Amino acid sequence: MTAKHPSLPAEVPKTYEELVRLYPPRKIHDQIELESATEVADWIALRAKNDAQVDYLDLLGDLIEKYENPSAKTDKPSEPLEVLRYLVEENGLSTRELGKILKLDHSVAARILKGERAITIEHARNLGIRFKVSPELFLKLK
Repeated sequence: MTAKHPSLPAEVPKTYEELVRLYPPRKIHDQIELESATEVADWIALRAKNDAQVDYLDLLGDLIEKYENPSAKTDKPSEPLEVLRYLVEENGLSTRELGKILKLDHSVAARILKGERAITIEHARNLGIRFKVSPELFLKLK
């Protein structure tokens, strides 16, 4: 096993966040990263027992598929507001909790979710940190 291969515990972490800490999902760039991602995916596939584990396994599968089939058509990029709404729903966040992440009053967070206020660069940074994704997902870049 090379240094880039993950050290896997006996038990699969139960939460999505724990899985991300164990093996942060990233774009696969080479054969070693592919082997590591495949090893983790196979390990989870044999042990997955809850929705968080299955969701994480689906994400790893998508990353592996994208590397193995680079010419496959991808969906158009999601709009920043769609991404935010999805993550808020998937994480079961209230507007009050979203407001804390954005460092705003919950009423302003609600207006952002309704599309009445724009996501700023600072909001995007805070969201990127909280959800462990690129802040660019939350910005409408041309």
